[in-house]
Amino acid sequence: MTPFTGEIPHKVVIAHENITDRKIAENRYKDSEQRLRLVLDISPNCIFIEDSDGRFILVNQAVADLYGTTIPAMIGKTQKEISPFGFYASGGAHGNAASGSDGDEKKEISFTTADGNIRWFKNVQVPISFPNFPNCLLSFCIDITDQRLAQEALRNSELRLKTILDAQTSMIVLVDPRMRVLWPNREACRVAGMSRQEIIGRPCHALWKDQKAACDDCPVVDAFQNGKKYSIHKKTPDGRVWRIHGFPVRDDAGAIVSAVEVSEDITQRVALEDQLRQAQKMESLGTLAGGIAHDFNNILSAIMGYTELAMEGVDPSAKAHGYIKEVHRAGVRATDLARQILTFSRRTNTDLLPLNIGIIVKEVLKLLRSTLPSSITIKQQIDKKLDPILADPTQIHQIVMNLCTNASHAMEPYGGILEVKLTQSDFTEGMVSTMPNLAPGSYLRLDISDTGCGMPPEIMASIFDPYFTTKDLGEGTGLGLSVVHGIVKDYGGDISVRSTVGEGSTFSILFPAVKAQINKNKSTVEEALPNGSERILMIDDEPVILKVIGDLLSKYGYQVTAENDSLLALEHFKERPDNFDLVLSDVTMPKITGDRLAKEMLAIRPDLPIILCTGYTRLVTEQTIEPIGVRALLHKPVVKSKLLMAIRRLLDEPVAVY
Repeated sequence: MTPFTGEIPHKVVIAHENITDRKIAENRYKDSEQRLRLVLDISPNCIFIEDSDGRFILVNQAVADLYGTTIPAMIGKTQKEISPFGFYASGGAHGNAASGSDGDEKKEISFTTADGNIRWFKNVQVPISFPNFPNCLLSFCIDITDQRLAQEALRNSELRLKTILDAQTSMIVLVDPRMRVLWPNREACRVAGMSRQEIIGRPCHALWKDQKAACDDCPVVDAFQNGKKYSIHKKTPDGRVWRIHGFPVRDDAGAIVSAVEVSEDITQRVALEDQLRQAQKMESLGTLAGGIAHDFNNILSAIMGYTELAMEGVDPSAKAHGYIKEVHRAGVRATDLARQILTFSRRTNTDLLPLNIGIIVKEVLKLLRSTLPSSITIKQQIDKKLDPILADPTQIHQIVMNLCTNASHAMEPYGGILEVKLTQSDFTEGMVSTMPNLAPGSYLRLDISDTGCGMPPEIMASIFDPYFTTKDLGEGTGLGLSVVHGIVKDYGGDISVRSTVGEGSTFSILFPAVKAQINKNKSTVEEALPNGSERILMIDDEPVILKVIGDLLSKYGYQVTAENDSLLALEHFKERPDNFDLVLSDVTMPKITGDRLAKEMLAIRPDLPIILCTGYTRLVTEQTIEPIGVRALLHKPVVKSKLLMAIRRLLDEPVAVY
């Protein structure tokens, strides 16, 4: 036992520390960390922290999934150590979080996945420091891949649209409500003579019209005001014709925010449409003319036939013979008029021969020199070496005479210069726009010019119309230029005119040249009109023609059976097919036409001579009757001599029957 010393011995005490608060704080920290981890891992955005060496000290699940690994596997490693793929800045450098930035940095970065796909992120970086980890970088990466792809698609779409608009030959301009240009296409820049940057922001009416305000009839203004498409046609002082459209442009809410102006140069189209309308008009009038000529020729057949019979029965010294002769002369003139009508409508069957038209042009000018006033000077330039053309000499004479006469009238009363040129040149594909109806090849060009009064555009548009004339009543029929037009078209050529008021006019005609030798006309000795005694079946739906032709043939010895019903005539022929030596039939008849009638008869008697007569038809020609077996086609009014000689020729020549 320890001896007592007087002092109170110390009491042995075991101390216990209270750690409740610390445990609570730790638990709260763990809970907080778990909640933070939960928030980080459920976020679709990539969130990570890198230290100053670029090593991950925190990543969420979205980052691990993107790399295709786990969160623990990433901690303490750099991006390159984890995968060759990773975040890249837009410039292409590998993303390094520890960039030393002093503030927030927002940029777009890309991430290339293991399968080669690229994803795009909006990266927000914030510098952050921890006690043991100074100079760290917190990154929030928001996936904007879909947005980026949509923007790229939009840019590509806009690029394609602009490329398409720039390829257009029309002017296309986008303007705002104040008529300021927001975007012009390449053609609009070309017309303005300015670059796109120079045009944008300026009023369209100031650029292309040099005006302070929009045009009164501007379709774009109407499109802004009424919200509808508007179109107008406008002719500029230089003669160009424009079609201008205005289209309103609306936003998603339906409000008009801009408008599109499309200006299209339709000058050539208008010219072609005018040519088409002219061709259609000429075609329609030609059809009408053909129908008129048919009836007219039937009437003339009676007049000409009876006057010829009457002249043969009247003493040539009697006054009545002179009167009848004048009637016959008038009938001949009427026949020429009918031929002109058919020429205008291009329905004639003219025999065209290789012809040197230079000789005819010289003859016409020589004739004109004696008739034109001395105040008109004639100049001619006719090349010597010219190929022939397929033409009728009478029609060429008519063309030159008509155009030269019109030129002389245009120079009255003061006179002037009449110039005629005949040259040969090649018409190439590059010249088709001037005369689109011609094919490339060699052509003879006839130019007839005057220094007269000229013509305004409204007159030029109608000069080739039938019966159109600027002359006073009684001074012209108005058929002249229309007949010239018809002849030229029938030859496969074309005609054009240039004219300026007060300066004169020039008519230019192109004739297709041919490589052929010119046959000189052989003189013929007029023979006496033949007669005969054969039996002729004559068929026509006009009783007066049956009477006059029947009397004519009877006078020359033929036995004529006349029928004005084609079906009844066919029945009579079937009953007695050998009772006739020749058939003379009209073409255009009711019930059955002449060509069909001929087929029926030739099926019964292949050796039967048949002559068809026509006042006008475009369906029956020399080319179409030959396969049928018809051996002659005569045009009304039938001349007595041609009819009698054709009948005699067919009756006398042998027929080969196969």
